[in-house]
Amino acid sequence: MVSEKISSFFVFMFMFPCLKLLHGFIEDNIVASDRLFLVLYTCFEDLIGSNTIFDTCIVEQSTLEEYMIDTTACQKIHTRSIDVAIFIYKADTIVVEGRLNDNRLIDSYRSGGDVIKPNTVHNMIIRMKVRGPGLVIEDIDVEMPTVPHNDCIETRRTLESIKGMSIVSGFTTKARNLVGGAKGCAHLMALLMAMAPAAVQGAWTAATRLPNESQALKNYSLKRLKNTCYVWRSDGPAFAKLKQSIE
Repeated sequence: MVSEKISSFFVFMFMFPCLKLLHGFIEDNIVASDRLFLVLYTCFEDLIGSNTIFDTCIVEQSTLEEYMIDTTACQKIHTRSIDVAIFIYKADTIVVEGRLNDNRLIDSYRSGGDVIKPNTVHNMIIRMKVRGPGLVIEDIDVEMPTVPHNDCIETRRTLESIKGMSIVSGFTTKARNLVGGAKGCAHLMALLMAMAPAAVQGAWTAATRLPNESQALKNYSLKRLKNTCYVWRSDGPAFAKLKQSIE
């Protein structure tokens, strides 16, 4: 048994550099390279033995590949970035500022054959004045520095109809009904939908920026978190623990 393990060790030490060398020959395709490494290792499995650490590592790497979409060899053609920042405006009011940018990174073609060079397609900004604790939208501004069509500018005022709404459960549905689809701009709506949950997070940061042990704040946090996601489901352990600590 000891001699078999020693033999396996020396075979392993000899074969490992060889396999890694072959692995590097096709590094332009990382996934294919790793799969070749796995196949070659399998061919020598009888000599090396199946109970080595090396074998365990291969299993882990193979498992990882099954759930990872590798883009290292792909060409990036378009990016969308959404950035949301929260500012203290007054003692009980925050400003939520959202910015959306779409950038086309390669040449594209119109139906007539005209070339469109890489450019910024959308650059849009929304600012909302939100008053807590009910998270009421008191005011809203929209800027559209870059849009693909002149008609897009006409949608700038559409979001004014959400003034007075509260960012609470059901906000997304109500907002879509008011300004979604042909009533407004799909990209402004996408930005607004990203800003709403960020407003909730920002409002909580604002409320807790100073020590506050009031029962009202604790009850508010419990109400705001309930059934907002899987972790904070009302019958889950995290919510039960939070509820117990508050009560």
